[in-house]
Amino acid sequence: MRINGNQALNILFLGGLLWLLVWFFVSNRFYVNQITIEGNQRVSGEAIAAASGVYGYSVFWVKPHQVAQSIIEALPPIRDVRVRYGLPNVVHLTVEEQGKQVMWLIGNQRYWVDDGGNLHPAQGGDDPSLTVRDTRPRGVEQVDVEAVAAARQLTQLLPELDVVEYAPSTGLRFTHARGWTVYLGKGADMGPRVQALRTIERRFADENVEQPSVVDVRFPESPYYR
Repeated sequence: MRINGNQALNILFLGGLLWLLVWFFVSNRFYVNQITIEGNQRVSGEAIAAASGVYGYSVFWVKPHQVAQSIIEALPPIRDVRVRYGLPNVVHLTVEEQGKQVMWLIGNQRYWVDDGGNLHPAQGGDDPSLTVRDTRPRGVEQVDVEAVAAARQLTQLLPELDVVEYAPSTGLRFTHARGWTVYLGKGADMGPRVQALRTIERRFADENVEQPSVVDVRFPESPYYR
């Protein structure tokens, strides 16, 4: 079969196009080795870049929606992420951080905590709804997810609280304005415990009545005080 000049040119063109496409997708030149990040005040750029998972991937395989979702799920302070890429190997991330969150304090290090109890070092200015002082020594790598759930609920149920303490054996506790040590425990059922606390507050509303030193509402069906 004879191939005329036009057919030969077409074959050469298609061959060159195929070679170019293969080169685009396999060349190291297009593998992400730079990430730029804007808009972050409370989460470090290193944490955002790590959560994006795009290092070492071809820019042509970067899926913006998937990258944004990975970052949002991994880093609680981040509300939204806009993902763009620039040739040959740069990914641009613009993040929007959300309002107040629960912060964990271990030693002198501050952390944001995700739903899985994973700790993410905080940076820059912050104004958390609630700070949890962990009584354990440094070296803690993860927080009990039930303690995280309890702390988040308290931001709604007891918005006047700024700081609580956490110990694995007793859960969350805080010092009441009347000097009581209040044990709240942990878990996603803080509502009945706060109701039990409110009942005890009313019982001792008269300042002339001898006040308890300890109030334990970890078991709201049988609260304890002494």
